[in-house]
Amino acid sequence: FRPEVGLPDAPRWLLPEAKKAWRRLSVELLHYNLLSKIDRDAFALVCQTVGRLEQVEQGGQLHALGPLVPGLAGAAG
Repeated sequence: FRPEVGLPDAPRWLLPEAKKAWRRLSVELLHYNLLSKIDRDAFALVCQTVGRLEQVEQGGQLHALGPLVPGLAGAAG
């Protein structure tokens, strides 16, 4: 099984920061033939996570997201 290399369409629901990550990371992944259309959902999750992390890092919003491990008080700080 060898899926065709190519850039999948980015989901509309991605955060603006995630869309930037999508554009930035896809260039390198395509250069090495590591991205195909069937990777859309997994790649979207990676980019959304990168986008959320960027929001947290820029805005100091770590506490607003809640604990990193559910049920573990103080895990976010």
